[in-house]
Amino acid sequence: MGSRYLFGILLAASLVWGQTTRTENQGQNQGQNQGVGQGRNRSSTGTNRREAVPTTPSTLPVEPENPFDSTRTAIPSAGAARNNEEEFLPFTNYRVGAEDMIVVMVLDSPEFSRSVRINAEGAFRLPLVKQMIPASGKTTAELEQTIARVLVEEGLLREPSVSVTVREFQSKPVTVTGAVRGPMVFQALRPLPLSEALARAGGVSETAGPDILITMPPADGKTARKEVRVSAHNLLTLGDPNANLMLYGGEEVRVMPAGRVYIIGGVMKPGPVLLSDDRPLNLLQAVSLAGGPTAAAGRKAYLLRSSEPDPQRREIAFDFKTVMKQPDKNLVLQANDVIFVPDSQIKRATQGGVTAAATSFMYTIVGVLLWR
Repeated sequence: MGSRYLFGILLAASLVWGQTTRTENQGQNQGQNQGVGQGRNRSSTGTNRREAVPTTPSTLPVEPENPFDSTRTAIPSAGAARNNEEEFLPFTNYRVGAEDMIVVMVLDSPEFSRSVRINAEGAFRLPLVKQMIPASGKTTAELEQTIARVLVEEGLLREPSVSVTVREFQSKPVTVTGAVRGPMVFQALRPLPLSEALARAGGVSETAGPDILITMPPADGKTARKEVRVSAHNLLTLGDPNANLMLYGGEEVRVMPAGRVYIIGGVMKPGPVLLSDDRPLNLLQAVSLAGGPTAAAGRKAYLLRSSEPDPQRREIAFDFKTVMKQPDKNLVLQANDVIFVPDSQIKRATQGGVTAAATSFMYTIVGVLLWR
């Protein structure tokens, strides 16, 4: 009994001693971890503090803008505007004109820095500047020199630093209309050939004729516009460089539609037939393109043609059999010719009688079958 009691006391003492040892070890480990973490935090904090210290005085205090200051409606400063320079397209060889919008930036002079639109006379005005500044026909570099010279002449600035960029291009429209797939108007930011202008409009359509009419803008102060006619075959098929004119803006390009011949009356597909520039079209070919004559069409047809001096149409009668036997009677057609193929009264009456007889016979057979 005494031995059992002694064994229980020793077992309890060993358990208490083990628990105490584990607690002390855990406390030591936590202290070590906290010390290491605090050291790391101190090192990282020191590093962050060292990185946050600026090496150079990068910025200066910025004066807050006065919302009631009228000069603040312009561009605040040339330096701030240069940050948005990617918004403007730097075409150094582009010559500005009427309706273009330009951005004028004068260094450290926000009262002169603003966006202005060039008027119809090709000039514009800046605040505090008495005279109109001419701009039409100048590049941005030339315009910078002009603005700087005006500011010095009027005693507003001594050595101005001026920068000019084009914000909106409106002065050099090229219009492409007529027989093209996508008629359009675009701005000629640079000189471009006629073939490129047609390509931007999707190319010529199936109804395009042999000619391209180009209306040039007035030149040398004249009000009259010059018209130039170019062969579409030479330009698009042969690639003639003389036909590929350069466009500088202000031109109107019109692809003339092909001529048409109109066929009416006793044909399978009445309507217009396009004329080709490569091959002339004669009477039999036009009737064939219209599907040929109908069963009730007569042998005789009529060609109605009008000449430019005389608006009245001239009537030319022809016979299909005669034209087929005599090739010289197969006339070559012109634009706006009209071919009229009348129906034969005899054929129509015969065809009507046969149709009526066939219909009566069919109804008779159906009635007999139903009676039975």
